Amino acid sequence: MAGFVPLQTIPLQPFYLPPGQDKIPAMDKVRVNALVTWGNILEGQERPLIAYSASNKQYYSCAPLHSHPALPTNDVNHDFSSVEEDVILEGEVYEDDEREEDGNIKMLKQTKEQLQRKLEEQNRKEREIEAIVESHRTQRQLILEIAPIYLVADTNCFIDHLNVIQSLVETKRYTLVVPLVVINELDGLSKGGRDDATSGHILAVQKNATTAVEYLEDEFEKRNRHIRALTAQGNILQSISIRTEEASNKGNNDDLILNCCVFYCSDKARDYMPKEKDAPIYLRREVVLLTEDRNLRVKALNRNVPVKDIVNFSKWAKIKK
Repeated sequence: MAGFVPLQTIPLQPFYLPPGQDKIPAMDKVRVNALVTWGNILEGQERPLIAYSASNKQYYSCAPLHSHPALPTNDVNHDFSSVEEDVILEGEVYEDDEREEDGNIKMLKQTKEQLQRKLEEQNRKEREIEAIVESHRTQRQLILEIAPIYLVADTNCFIDHLNVIQSLVETKRYTLVVPLVVINELDGLSKGGRDDATSGHILAVQKNATTAVEYLEDEFEKRNRHIRALTAQGNILQSISIRTEEASNKGNNDDLILNCCVFYCSDKARDYMPKEKDAPIYLRREVVLLTEDRNLRVKALNRNVPVKDIVNFSKWAKIKK
């Protein structure tokens, strides 16, 4: 029956069982319905092969008889054994279907649990975002008034844009503040990291660092009042002939550079807190950090320190290189 074409074209009808009811009688019912349908199809053909007897309540064959040679007995027995095997295989197929159905249900449950976890995670993130937005609504608006006087440049500015630094100093509109940690980094780069370093990039960095150190030494020797050095403790140096300082455990070099900027940010609550309840807070900044380092820029913004990359700052200041 599995390969009987008329049965294959009939849409499958779903059957539902109440929870806890035995499935075996239900499957038998499905098989009987299929057999009845199969009999109706054979009876309704132009040359019917079977007919239904209402008195006996059973089907009987009405197919034309044909003469066939007698089959050996062993072949007949073989045919019946194959039919028995088909019946057994049919039962095994239904058992496989049940196992497959159980597996599908298990997979659907797992998928449902995964979707529920994703939905809960999404809802949690949305609640966190709403909490952040709400906290910002309750906070006062912060406005920075930037009037740059002091420029703090990191080490990479001296390595990659020394000509821009020189142009900024020559305008005499700004004071270049050089953290002592930057000078020490330039000293280390000018001496080279390895004796066998021969790559083009390393040699270029070493050369640029040497040029930057020579420039700073010359300007400090000239007593250029638009250049000053600053220690991590906030001490201003007029000379860099002695430029060693005690090691500090308060952060890395980026933190020490940022501390030099914070030194020029003297915020007192009585000076900037407005008297009105919801009025914005105004902070005046006379220092700008020049760096292209992403991490350092984020730290500066968190400390309310203006930060800009040196190329864009020079364009803003209309500096001609």
